[in-house]
Amino acid sequence: MNTIVKNTIDIPLQEILGQVESIRSDNNSSFTVTVEELFWSPESELLEITMNCISDAPLDIVNPLYYLKMEWIDKGQKVIPLEDKVPVLLLNLNRPLDPERDFDFVVKKVTYNENQFDLNEVVNQSTLHFAPKSKYQFTLSFPAIENQKEAIGYLRIYGNLVPFTTDQDSKKSNPFCTNIIPVNHSSCE
Repeated sequence: MNTIVKNTIDIPLQEILGQVESIRSDNNSSFTVTVEELFWSPESELLEITMNCISDAPLDIVNPLYYLKMEWIDKGQKVIPLEDKVPVLLLNLNRPLDPERDFDFVVKKVTYNENQFDLNEVVNQSTLHFAPKSKYQFTLSFPAIENQKEAIGYLRIYGNLVPFTTDQDSKKSNPFCTNIIPVNHSSCE
């Protein structure tokens, strides 16, 4: 399992993929996941994080939101138990996925190379395409932890990068886990 250092993880594309066109002669091509520093003000309604997914090479992966899980940790570094929702991949819906109620988080905003996308379109897109040197940016909020606000000191994020391929034999996944990410609280003044 890959681990983030300083909220950033670099995953060599050849580790993730069975997509020949994704691997260039430059063996240093990578897929990078970053989480921007968390700062939580008592006046803010919800904690929001911004997660960036950046690819050096062209790439098609299963929507990373489908595999994303959060672990909230208190200031004493103990996991705060929360009720988990059924993973999106196991939902059998007769409707499109809802960015506000079908995940363990609320998808607030999605941009691709600085262009904002329709939330419903992105959460229902099973595959995301990355052009060379491109970036998806996801802004997520967490209403389920609203009553735990003051206790939270850290966040750990789990995910999986799964190449989209029609060849069943070449499917490889690349799970990742961040180190604990401090949640900085401001004082109410």
